[in-house]
Amino acid sequence: MRPRWGPRSTSVVRRARAAASAFGREGGREGGRETGASGIAGTGSGAALLPTTFLLARGAAAGVVAMALTSSGDALAAGVLLGLAALDVAAGAAAVLAGLAVAGRWGSSSLGALAGGQAVLGPAGWTGPAALAASSWAASAALVLACPPGRFRVVAFGLTAAALVAGPPLDGGAAAVALRVVAAVAGVAAAAFTARAVPRPAARRGAVVAGIVSVALAFTP
Repeated sequence: MRPRWGPRSTSVVRRARAAASAFGREGGREGGRETGASGIAGTGSGAALLPTTFLLARGAAAGVVAMALTSSGDALAAGVLLGLAALDVAAGAAAVLAGLAVAGRWGSSSLGALAGGQAVLGPAGWTGPAALAASSWAASAALVLACPPGRFRVVAFGLTAAALVAGPPLDGGAAAVALRVVAAVAGVAAAAFTARAVPRPAARRGAVVAGIVSVALAFTP
């Protein structure tokens, strides 16, 4: 026998369909917020961020944070990891350009060489020829502008940006630790503000331009 659908049953079905439709729309909005700034994982049209991609981005960000805090690894590799953390080709390009600027100024892309040079000569943003100091600031600005929304991304981009202008090794004494802490707070705050307040298309373009400027200044004769 075919089931009989009374007015009450029809009303229940309609409410269930309406709830499912609302849930789908909300899920699409959440997916858009997660992937809207991404040039890889989505286009902002409601594509859901895949769990594996999300874990990859988190892992890349954690790796960069460890590299920045311990002044270990390679700046170019950190740039690639930042691109993976952001899931954004433009952000990755800007970060790699910042790594090239480090290599141009210090003669090595090693984050250890970057920290060691600052331990001897002073913070990169305030010491050396004007062009080289400006290169460090431009590289740092490239990372701040490239940072997309997301807490773990903000920390990764902010800490790395801070290390480029004020990143002596943490074993350099109380003064070095204090400088790193202040710079880290400022870098993370700047990255958080940019990710929240600056429209992503403009921020991404600005990040690439700042990265190019940082490289040009780093290799200035």
